[in-house]
Amino acid sequence: MILADRRFLLFLGSAVFAWLTYVAYEVVLPVSLVDGYGYEPAAWGFLVWVNPLLVALFQVRLTRLTTPIPPAPKLVIALLVMGLPFALLVWTHSLAAIVFVIVVFVVGEMLWVPTSQAVVAELAPADIRGAYMGAFGSAPAIGFAIAPLIDLQARNSFGDETTWALFAVTASWPRCPAGPHFAGLDGRAGPEPSAVLEA
Repeated sequence: MILADRRFLLFLGSAVFAWLTYVAYEVVLPVSLVDGYGYEPAAWGFLVWVNPLLVALFQVRLTRLTTPIPPAPKLVIALLVMGLPFALLVWTHSLAAIVFVIVVFVVGEMLWVPTSQAVVAELAPADIRGAYMGAFGSAPAIGFAIAPLIDLQARNSFGDETTWALFAVTASWPRCPAGPHFAGLDGRAGPEPSAVLEA
């Protein structure tokens, strides 16, 4: 079965790029901290420990503050917030800059995760919602499969600064073109059964 909703396919492609930023955060950044910038591994461990605290302290408040914002602009804002801060590391790799990138990334993540799940639920026809959710669930695997190979190789070949610029651009460029395609989303439950192409 081929999912025939063009908006969902566009969103799925955007989600793959979103997971590239997760790889930057979870794989490339700790390697650069220790191997490139000379920080102790314990520094990354501390930052990872702080991450759940940020999520627990701000998630409810952030959700409440952003409830009036429609899904389309919320998705664009969330994904830009997750990707663009990596550009700061092109110019500086001070601990303050790294903490700033992590905090801003976490804020974007707190917007992206619930909004993206709600969008999938709304786009999915009721009778094949499981297929939509399964396809969306494959996006992390694709991102984590290709990003370490590409970006760790880019880091080895061109250095940290080029890698951060690559992440910032790659993670951000699909956002604005995708936004208008979701302008009709309102956060309600998914549509009634609609066109599917049988393969």
